[in-house]
Amino acid sequence: MRKSRLNKNSQREVAKLIKKLDRCLSKLTLERDKNEGCITSGVKTGIFHAGHFRRRSLMSTRFHPQNVNKQSARDNTFLYGREYEYGLALDRKFGEGTARKLYELSRKTRQWTADELRVLISACEKGHLVYSEIYSKLR
Repeated sequence: MRKSRLNKNSQREVAKLIKKLDRCLSKLTLERDKNEGCITSGVKTGIFHAGHFRRRSLMSTRFHPQNVNKQSARDNTFLYGREYEYGLALDRKFGEGTARKLYELSRKTRQWTADELRVLISACEKGHLVYSEIYSKLR
């Protein structure tokens, strides 16, 4: 069965919005964590990414504000994110059980609508506190 033209267009729109939110959230995360070192190694100089604890392909946690943190390019890219150390650091940063909570949440299926993504992009442009508040209402 062929997908309708409208469905294909909406899928393209969602893909573009996901890409836009990824960029916005990365900038927001690096701004939020600008006075901190890498979440996994603590290094304070070098090139940094907005690294994800649970991989980006898991849509249920992809845009979760606690899942995305400042991480050195070395740890994120060449050391595969250092997931174990990342989990320990999450519990120190956000409270005991945060890594487990994100792990459990990541096992659920989540599809974001174009409207939800637009709301998150708008919130992201207003700053981290607004983004976190809006995100928690949407999930």
